[in-house]
Amino acid sequence: MTVIPCSQINSARPLAGTAPTADSWLILYHPGAWGERPIDTLVDEELTSWASHNNATILMARSPQSIAQYPFHTYWFSTKGGGLLRGMLTQDGVPDLSTADPATSLFLVCTNGKRDQCCATLGRRLITQCEQDLAPEIFATVLECSHLGGHRFAPTAMCIPANLVLGRLDSTVVNRFLTTGVIDAQFVRGSTYLDPVEQVIEVGKWPAQVEFHSRVTHGVSSEVSFTCEGITETLTVTDSLVETIASCGSEPKTVHEFHLSERT
Repeated sequence: MTVIPCSQINSARPLAGTAPTADSWLILYHPGAWGERPIDTLVDEELTSWASHNNATILMARSPQSIAQYPFHTYWFSTKGGGLLRGMLTQDGVPDLSTADPATSLFLVCTNGKRDQCCATLGRRLITQCEQDLAPEIFATVLECSHLGGHRFAPTAMCIPANLVLGRLDSTVVNRFLTTGVIDAQFVRGSTYLDPVEQVIEVGKWPAQVEFHSRVTHGVSSEVSFTCEGITETLTVTDSLVETIASCGSEPKTVHEFHLSERT
């Protein structure tokens, strides 16, 4: 029996509002195999506790095989405020941010194939395409990463320290983004420091910056007040439940889907 990839099944589903939510990210460099759930199997209790205390979500990362590798205990810490630090884990196996150095932006592509086949096939294909199409100094900023969520939108990626999550990418889109900072709204899932409702408005107003003020929720609808380009307005975001195949070969499940539905 042929299994239709979940990314193909969900090709018409909206991306906006699907980014994972996290104020900060702790990226742990771990070359080699990860397994299906590497955060559960490869990260010890002390490091998990440190991340929780610092309100950070953990990802694993590794370099594509064709570029220079980082030392094994390298980490990056990306904050809500747009800062990115790079350091080495201490002898106790945790970060010491006071000794970390400022780092340049990274582009993390999910290739966690043990978690979902779309991430393996489409994520790795994107890495290969980027190696062929990007200038070497640009490709050097690309890392593979563990599960970002939303493999039905593969290939998916996150840019840090912007903490911006993207989906349905190709190397042309990535090259334009990494060289000019420009990306169309159709590839944007949202910024991780925003909740899904805010992400939907962010994408709806993309690429303008949005300053959120207040929210009133009535059932499945949220009226959100914000300022964008000097204009204060209110938009309504509706939260719907839809049934879909969220992972390759899995049974249908119910997921949230958000839509801008009204301007006032």
